[in-house]
Amino acid sequence: MLSPEVLMGSWVARYEEGYVSDDGSDVTLVEELHLAIQWSTPEAALQHWESRDDLRGPDVERFGNGLQQLHDVTERPEFRALRVASIWRRVTFQKL
Repeated sequence: MLSPEVLMGSWVARYEEGYVSDDGSDVTLVEELHLAIQWSTPEAALQHWESRDDLRGPDVERFGNGLQQLHDVTERPEFRALRVASIWRRVTFQKL
């Protein structure tokens, strides 16, 4: 069962995926608002997302009011051919 804090909130998650090119350009490929679950505060939303197994580890850091996971892919030939230096995904929180 979802807590009252989740059910009565007005903060939602903005999920993004993208990459950084070898010239330093930041490119967003996916941008979605997750409206199904809302939180009363961005801190409550962050706590929820921090509990996910896929957003833990040394490559995850704070980004704005949320999290970013960044992978260096410079040594992978398939990314080097596309001039991609790193790939990332982010979740931040915004008020509706």
